[in-house]
Amino acid sequence: MENKKRNIFIAFVIAAVTFSVYFHSLEGELVNYDDFAFITSNRNITALSVENAAKHFTTQNQGHYHPITWMSFTISYHFFKFDSKAYHAASLLFHLLNVLLVFVFVQKLTGKTFAASIVSFLFAVHPMNVESVAWVSGHSSVVYSFFYLLAIISYIYYLRNGQKLKHIGLCFLLFLCSVLSKSAGITLPAVLLLLDFYFERKVGRKALLEKIPFFVFTIVFGVIAVLASKQFGSLMYGHVEYNWFDRIFLIGYALSFYIVKLFVPFQLCSIHYNPVVENGLLPFEYYIAPVFMLVIIAGIYLIIRKRGLRDDFAKKVVFGFVFYLITISMVSQVVPLGNTVASERYTYLPCIGVFFIVALAFQYYVETRKRIAAFAYIGIAVCGLMMIYITWNRIKAWNNSFDLYSDVVKKYPDRGYGYFGLGLAKLIRNDVDGALADLNIAIEHYPQYHENYNGRGNAKQQLGDYEGAIQDYDKAIELKRDFFQAYINRGNAKVNMHEYEEAIRDFTIGIGYKQDFAKGYGSRALVKMKIEDYKGALLDYIKAIELQPENPAFYFKRGKTLLQMEQFQNAVEDLSKAIELLPDYYDAYVTRGRAKIQLKDCEGAVDDCSNAINTQPSLALAYVNRGVGYNCLQQYENAIADFDTAIEISPDESKAYANRGISKAGFGKYPEAIDDYKKAIETDLFFAGPYMDMANLLFNMGEYENAIANYNRFLQLEPENIQAYIYRGMAKKNAGDISGACDDWKRANANQLLAENCQR
Repeated sequence: MENKKRNIFIAFVIAAVTFSVYFHSLEGELVNYDDFAFITSNRNITALSVENAAKHFTTQNQGHYHPITWMSFTISYHFFKFDSKAYHAASLLFHLLNVLLVFVFVQKLTGKTFAASIVSFLFAVHPMNVESVAWVSGHSSVVYSFFYLLAIISYIYYLRNGQKLKHIGLCFLLFLCSVLSKSAGITLPAVLLLLDFYFERKVGRKALLEKIPFFVFTIVFGVIAVLASKQFGSLMYGHVEYNWFDRIFLIGYALSFYIVKLFVPFQLCSIHYNPVVENGLLPFEYYIAPVFMLVIIAGIYLIIRKRGLRDDFAKKVVFGFVFYLITISMVSQVVPLGNTVASERYTYLPCIGVFFIVALAFQYYVETRKRIAAFAYIGIAVCGLMMIYITWNRIKAWNNSFDLYSDVVKKYPDRGYGYFGLGLAKLIRNDVDGALADLNIAIEHYPQYHENYNGRGNAKQQLGDYEGAIQDYDKAIELKRDFFQAYINRGNAKVNMHEYEEAIRDFTIGIGYKQDFAKGYGSRALVKMKIEDYKGALLDYIKAIELQPENPAFYFKRGKTLLQMEQFQNAVEDLSKAIELLPDYYDAYVTRGRAKIQLKDCEGAVDDCSNAINTQPSLALAYVNRGVGYNCLQQYENAIADFDTAIEISPDESKAYANRGISKAGFGKYPEAIDDYKKAIETDLFFAGPYMDMANLLFNMGEYENAIANYNRFLQLEPENIQAYIYRGMAKKNAGDISGACDDWKRANANQLLAENCQR
């Protein structure tokens, strides 16, 4: 009992140290390194439902099939939306649980608390594991490892407690959870065989038959992983081609790289590029790496030869090394993946095997050389503190996209992808010139990468160089014909050049390649609004909302569309939904206020605009619309005060002058009202409303000729306005021009006026 309490205490002390080291990772943002694809652009995580769960299990994302990991993201989104702290906290929680499981696993293997403490501590704070924990998209590594460790612990229980069916059944279920979290879990059946060797279980019929289901599902999920990668293009991605002979050295380098970095964790980076072949040769270190691995294997062979496999120390060394080889095999360049030769997150579970050997060697050393054991303890303590220090600082590289890619460029200044990522990060920071410079470097290093041109096109578009942007989008599309984002972005550039039909064409092509891209429908809808195709815009917003039902902007824009279509009640409902999703959505309050004015809910309009003003006190349009609401309530003094404020905020706000004119007319201050109408027209020559309001006021003042002149100007801007013809006809009648009046009423089909005034 005392030993059990001690073990629990030590394990939780290690977990507490881990938490203190990783705590500041919670401040990290989502980064533009798969996080946006897996989280912010992944609509399947936005609803905790059976339907979305089914989608997780039937689709791939970015070449990965990780349904349980996606479910974890879904749960985080359900409670915390896109708050990055929630996603980082989930990864840290799994890492802490894994630290405890590693302690239990090694303790079950060795019966030694010392070895369990060393292995779990190194696993907990080693800098190579930062990528798996501090990077949100690395979440799959900590999740699959959690189930993997539980599975092998349950298998140890199975071996040591009568080989009961419930233990092997539990192991199988945990195995399924592991491979459904990340395909790397398919190595578990081989580790089960390794555990049989470790515990000296005879390889009989039962031992083999019980593993058949494991190996069957290993094949199934292995095929799924390959198909998902092929579908996305991961297996083909990369701009360096290697022959089979080079591949042998790449495998040797990858296996050596991870071991070296576990002992010398310097020059760490989120990207370790594939080597460049020069004159048909790889860099020198790639030819040395296999020799390094052969030396390690030779050393282990000598231990076995000297001690025999039945020797406890030799058996444990073999177990640790083979555990490393098995668990790293999926990412050892046997199957080339992408543009990197190695990724630090891949050692998250395999490092346990290496640390297991380290713990054994250290324990053997202090037990056989007791005179200098104290120095050994000091040495490992210093190493532990160094690990903590490096890990603490390494976490900072994952703070945000800018820090992440700045680190990549620093480590690999002669490779292009880091500049691409840094350029996009600078775009987010509105450092457009800096972004353009980095993207130019990225293209110089990697001219065949379509994303480089798309990114540079975005930078040029922000600088107003729309033609240059379109040229870059053209190049991106030339390199990748189905690159939907380039079509969407080119469409946006054409919108800025007022080439609306061409823009719609690009949006339509982009949507054709990516039919679930909600923003594509939203962009096309905006253009349709510009060309007054409100019905078409409405249909696009309906589709966008179907794809992203939690996006308040789509409800807001559909509400504005319905407002233009004079479907005021439907507009209010959409704008209310936008406000429900985003309570401080001041634009939605203002627009809903406009809709309520049309529904004669003047008090509701005033309340909505007041809410907008409380949130955004410098929003001139909110004061204008609240003033219109006060006009509707005939509270002209309040209205004038709001229009005054709007003009103070935005002196060129023509609607403020026009509506202040209406307020002053309501007070009977006709000359002042006319001055405001004139100021509104001066501010916006194409604003028709003030001409009509001024004409009506002049008509009431008996100035019929002036009224007619303003009706004329109004009809030049709105030639189909029937009411204006009726009013102008009345002004002409009062001015003595009966013939002209009759012509206007005929145009307006004002039959009653024609019957009363124009019968010959």
